[in-house]
Amino acid sequence: MMKQFVKDQQGNFALTLAIAALPIMLCAGVAVDYAGVSRERGNLQDAVDAALLAVGQDFKTMKKKDIRKALMDMLRANLSREEYARISSLKPVIDKKTHTLTVTASAEFDTSFMALAGKDKLPYHAISQIKSAGGGAEIAFVLDNTGSMSVGGKMDALKKAATGFTKGIMTKANGGDMKIAIVPFSNHVNVGLSNRKASWLDVEDDRSETKENVCYNKRDVISKSNCRKETYYSDGVPYETEVCDYTYGEPYEVCGPQTNSYTWHGCVGSRRKPLNLRDRRYSVRVPGLMNVWCGAEITPLTNNREAIIKEIDGMVAGGDTYIPAGLTWGLRVLSSGRPFNQGVSKTTAKKKNIKKYLVLMTDGDNTRSAQLPDAPTHWGSDADQANAWTAEACRIIKKQDISVFTITFGTLLDDTKKLMRNCASGSRQYYHAASGAELSAVFEDIRGQISALHLSM
Repeated sequence: MMKQFVKDQQGNFALTLAIAALPIMLCAGVAVDYAGVSRERGNLQDAVDAALLAVGQDFKTMKKKDIRKALMDMLRANLSREEYARISSLKPVIDKKTHTLTVTASAEFDTSFMALAGKDKLPYHAISQIKSAGGGAEIAFVLDNTGSMSVGGKMDALKKAATGFTKGIMTKANGGDMKIAIVPFSNHVNVGLSNRKASWLDVEDDRSETKENVCYNKRDVISKSNCRKETYYSDGVPYETEVCDYTYGEPYEVCGPQTNSYTWHGCVGSRRKPLNLRDRRYSVRVPGLMNVWCGAEITPLTNNREAIIKEIDGMVAGGDTYIPAGLTWGLRVLSSGRPFNQGVSKTTAKKKNIKKYLVLMTDGDNTRSAQLPDAPTHWGSDADQANAWTAEACRIIKKQDISVFTITFGTLLDDTKKLMRNCASGSRQYYHAASGAELSAVFEDIRGQISALHLSM
């Protein structure tokens, strides 16, 4: 019986399985626990990345404790209650030299099967870093304020988009090294009455001239006929007016005093070529234009958020489109020298890592051109010349280390869209907005590019 018992192999598999069951179960349990850790590490990493992007816009101006609180609030919003409870520490580290914020979040996963082997918790971490452009920025808004902006709610849409941009990029009333200038343009630009005596400007005194006895011929309208409505265009916008055939009487002479008034409203024209598009040699002064209306005046670079918003709200639509006028003064407001000297020099910009940007928005094709060399005004109608000088102004600006964003708004000719696309510093810096909502989205995207925040780990 003993010999048969020793030779009997029945039940060996069950015995072997019973002996091996514990380590097999432990191995399976370890796999389950590590899968859980991997899943929750991924969730934590996603939540930390999202929190960092949300807080990162302002991290350079925030205290460390405020950063940590804001991050924890974002993690609480993006994680389940159980996942949030597992966070054991959150460490934000600011490096002002590299303009980075690094965040390390640590947590512990409660094991199930591994607890049988005495390992009841598994630690895991999520590390993320965000980098800002650092230094700051100087931004020139070159904004179409022509007559066509008065229809279809365009001006209100522009004000909303530009105001949203300003509030988003200047999170405090004083923007520090973040500055914005505003250049409203039509066929001329308004440099402001306060600059009347500036050394770079040539403008006459306001005056009235009366001639005591001026004679001229006059003809009275006797009758009119064939009156009809005809369509005309102002800055590309159609309008109707009554036109009639008139019958006039015989001419007769009228004599009497005549008074002519000359008033400067802040409007300027172009210097002679090539200085018409340049930011140099102001010994050749900019011509002031008498009896010309040109809308809201330029706002020089400032970090006063509320002042910028007020000036945006004060913009009014009127006049025709001559884009080179806006571009040239956009270049000049970003300068560190005359006529506006609020911008930093190239040396300072490089040292402090301050970037310069020009954001051009237009809703129309060039309908006016400069009248050089005969006159400094922009009442001409040579669209080809205006387009060529628009392209030249863009080239000059980009050579000054200024990054150009361009926006076309509404319905424009394909040639103008191509002109604006080529004016931009890159393909991602040209936009077309068909509606007010799209315009706000475009300004928001540009703000994001200028803020230049990105996850770097």
